[in-house]
Amino acid sequence: MAKAFAADFSERGEGTRVARDVIDTFGPIDILVLNASIEILEDYEEISDQTFDRQIAINLRAPMELVQSLLPGMKARGWGRVLAIGSIQQLKPHPKMLVYAGTKSAQLNWVRHLARHVASGGVTVNNLAPGAIWTKRNDNRLSDPIIRSQMEQRIPLGRIGTAEDLAGAALLLCSNAGSYINGADLLVDGGLNVT
Repeated sequence: MAKAFAADFSERGEGTRVARDVIDTFGPIDILVLNASIEILEDYEEISDQTFDRQIAINLRAPMELVQSLLPGMKARGWGRVLAIGSIQQLKPHPKMLVYAGTKSAQLNWVRHLARHVASGGVTVNNLAPGAIWTKRNDNRLSDPIIRSQMEQRIPLGRIGTAEDLAGAALLLCSNAGSYINGADLLVDGGLNVT
């Protein structure tokens, strides 16, 4: 059974509310994927309080509320997976993504911290960091043939990734097959991180 739960993660407490609603509907949660995020492209001189606060709320505060609400139950039951979706930006920040890249770096720090402190009893916490992936969020930029060609030339595998390229890695990190992977930062980027 699948069900969608609407939330505005820019609002304080929405992560906690969604976690409660999900538990009320499905019972205990064993896998938490922290995938919601927002990136606002701005030169650092132009970052406003509003855009800064919005990215911090969605990319950091809401995930923290979800972790605080769901991770204790995983620990109590002795099995759980927390998978944060990071970004190549945590290593190679775009000049106009100062805040977004910073939140992704902070998220990786959290993953490493939590992995060390909650791993006993079968709970793992990992980060999956995509490179250039063709999604709706990136469609405007990657639809431009010049931008796409420039990006493909920078990627050793020579192509833009797809959501399917991430699926296997996510399944590994969220399954028993990944039970000995903890605190990892798995880059799925076609080798962009080595260029």
